[in-house]
Amino acid sequence: SQSNMNALCRFAIFLILVMGIRYTQGQMPLVAGYLQGDLIKMQCLLPDGNWGPGPSCTETGEEMEFRFGVDAFQFCGWSIDSNDTYRHFAAMIDREEDWRCRIAMAPNFDFYLPFNIPIWGVVEADHIHVDNHFNFVFHADEGKIIGVTAYPVRDNFQFGKPGSVISIHGPVKWFRRGTFFSYSSNMFMEMYHLRIPILFLWTILVCLVTFITGVITYKFYLRPTIVRSLMAQKKTKPQASAQ
Repeated sequence: SQSNMNALCRFAIFLILVMGIRYTQGQMPLVAGYLQGDLIKMQCLLPDGNWGPGPSCTETGEEMEFRFGVDAFQFCGWSIDSNDTYRHFAAMIDREEDWRCRIAMAPNFDFYLPFNIPIWGVVEADHIHVDNHFNFVFHADEGKIIGVTAYPVRDNFQFGKPGSVISIHGPVKWFRRGTFFSYSSNMFMEMYHLRIPILFLWTILVCLVTFITGVITYKFYLRPTIVRSLMAQKKTKPQASAQ
């Protein structure tokens, strides 16, 4: 019984060490991350095949931007400023081309997360209709962006032709790691940091319950059984010797 208890405790210690190693290996690389509220800009693939700035907003003349870890509502006017831009929008609606973009995982770190800006709409003979509601979703962990996507949500299909502006709008949401807990919420962090202590306490509790169960079983069942068996053997020995 004692040897079984020792083996169980050794197994529990081994399990804790394995979980600790897996926890350590699963951490993000040691790269300085973004701070809450840091400015985030995207890069998009240009027609010449090089990466350049993302879409500009007519309201500010600046690139579309986000704030790290900050939920917000995005407003940005996308100008159809030329026939080439109009043709590109029409081709994206027809799925003949796409708008490939990327965002740096961390500042000053040459590692990017790819995503597309899908344009949903209808192409007419001399104009287009573009859905102008987009959701922008980010997943982040310890200052690093680990996931990003953008997708249209049916709202208004805005008229567009060369010289017009498509008024893009929609929420920007930040989530923690691969969950849908808000990045700014402390709930996930509390659950995450409690995971290892809870595992340790659970292992100790299992060992304690197993030990108590073993003691009770030995005291009230195994020991009386052994004693009765020995007493029975002692009684049979004199009878055998007398014969």
